[in-house]
Amino acid sequence: KLYCNCNPAECGFPSRYKLLNEDGSPKEQAVLRSKTYLWVSKLTTISVSYFEFHHIPIKTWRFLTDFCGTTYLWISKTKIDVTVLNDPDLSKIKTLFLVDVGLTEMPCLSSLTGLEHLFLNGNQIGEVNLQSYFDAEKGTHRAMPNLKYLDLRGNPIFSMCTRIRVVFTNRSMVIRLNNLRLCHPFSNLKHEMKKARIQPIEPDMEHQCWMS
Repeated sequence: KLYCNCNPAECGFPSRYKLLNEDGSPKEQAVLRSKTYLWVSKLTTISVSYFEFHHIPIKTWRFLTDFCGTTYLWISKTKIDVTVLNDPDLSKIKTLFLVDVGLTEMPCLSSLTGLEHLFLNGNQIGEVNLQSYFDAEKGTHRAMPNLKYLDLRGNPIFSMCTRIRVVFTNRSMVIRLNNLRLCHPFSNLKHEMKKARIQPIEPDMEHQCWMS
């Protein structure tokens, strides 16, 4: 739980005893003032490095995005279940760094609808497979229309799904790899990938039918 624990004389709070109920829980007035204080403080960035999570504090991070204007989340050199981050509670995050966190595949983060910049540097992603964005049975897919920048440099990428144009639809979209820069609308995609010695991954015939 996140409470304001500061000098009452500096932040305009009454004494700590007036902030708490008899059971030790914060009074509603204290919570409202804490939210106001945090909003004015504008904690725009959360940075987590060399940390061991026993659980991912999604609700806490949502509190920060709602009341502190947090839009920037940096996680590096930290073991983390990235699938847990694909949560609507983090939809206000605009910039996400997942640097050297042991990723071996491209994560699906479609629930982060406000995400504009995604950095996945220094991981072990070899194949950029976007299968998790597609549901073949329903014939549907999830896109990231607000994402403008994806940085995959520092990964040993040898193949990439050609459906990036279906998932990453923003007209300003740029994808950076070690020796390659791809831009929307991804013209000559296969040719550019082959020049960089990256094998294009084609969708199977079933996907081709419902995508057409």
